[in-house]
Amino acid sequence: MTVTTEELKQWAASKQSLLDQRPYPQTAAYALGLATMSGDTCIEVKYFPCAVNVGTENELTLAIIVSKLIDLRRFPDLHGATIFLDSKEIKEILAEYPSELVQSATPKEHGNVWALKQMLRASGLDGRSDLMDRMRVPVLRISFDLMAPPTVLEEVYLRLMTQSLCKTMPLETSSVIPKEAFGLLHNVVWTSRGVFTLDEYDQVAGEMLGAGLGDLPVILQDKLPRMVDYVRPEGVRIVDPNRVRLGARLAPGTTVMPEGAANFNAVTLGVSMVEGRITAGVTVGAYTDIGGGVSTLGTMSGGNSVRVSIGEYCLLEAESVLGIPIGDRVRVEVGLAIKSTTPVTFGHYEGWSALQTNPHVAAVLERVDGPYVKALELAGISDAIFRRNARTGAVEVIPRGDRIWGELNPVLHKN
Repeated sequence: MTVTTEELKQWAASKQSLLDQRPYPQTAAYALGLATMSGDTCIEVKYFPCAVNVGTENELTLAIIVSKLIDLRRFPDLHGATIFLDSKEIKEILAEYPSELVQSATPKEHGNVWALKQMLRASGLDGRSDLMDRMRVPVLRISFDLMAPPTVLEEVYLRLMTQSLCKTMPLETSSVIPKEAFGLLHNVVWTSRGVFTLDEYDQVAGEMLGAGLGDLPVILQDKLPRMVDYVRPEGVRIVDPNRVRLGARLAPGTTVMPEGAANFNAVTLGVSMVEGRITAGVTVGAYTDIGGGVSTLGTMSGGNSVRVSIGEYCLLEAESVLGIPIGDRVRVEVGLAIKSTTPVTFGHYEGWSALQTNPHVAAVLERVDGPYVKALELAGISDAIFRRNARTGAVEVIPRGDRIWGELNPVLHKN
């Protein structure tokens, strides 16, 4: 038996006072999941994708949980909270819902309730795995400000999840996942049997080998896991999951080919082909092709402060490098590196006046004296081709005109 829509409305109305009188400010996000503990230290959190809530999403569920925790005198500081739950607390929270709803909940229907059921199952096992004395503990993370510097690992994983679920996105001047988050993450070993510290892995792998259970294969040793082990975005294809990290934000229609890669804070905004590398902080517009071996320059290291963005219908040909933001319908030829300081010429190419007036070029010509400009002066340029002159070796930018590179194959991106 399932609860009817009308019964569900009546039940929600009966709980509305919990939301109206909530003793905490508007939350930015909250999530339910399981935390991996090494002793008293949390080393990783796997939130259920269906139980990652941003903004006003599923506010009533959080109000019910908080109300019950307050009744149990368990709700901590309201400036951001990580709450490890036990089986008694989860049972009492689930008891606030119609039993029919609890029984019929699925990840797609009432995902938070379904997640609470899985957390209850884990707590019923005392959270213990069959390897060593490690714990998977039910956890609730509440965030009141996704732009504030994170202070705990549970917050970092929440932000990574919200971004890969396409519920948040890096901003121009800040980021949901700042560089400082790396100081909170642990360098751990991901395996098919769970997550271990480096010392734990050596012990467990040795015990398994000695017991005749074979090897314990390592999937990854890093601070950030593969995205596909946590989030599987709808309408996205990833040929090699090892090359896409949790925290990448990939839009439906994105195809990441075997040599393609997307770091955390990498963004695609629509249908796109990724055969090169989208570095942290780089945004790629719809219908753009990032060719094989392409490198986009990020802001994580090297002192680079230029945030690269790529517009729509662009083509970065194989082995090219891009270190400036560009607009729409731009092509960068094979093997060409465009860094912010790269000298670029266009002054002697009559096509600018003969074919079109490019507002970016016109603005640059007004303030620059001489045949060359630094590539960064052309940031945001649209309808242009960057190429190397075969006779002089100079890097030049010319108007796109009718030189259309074509388009992405729509059949390949019906994901």
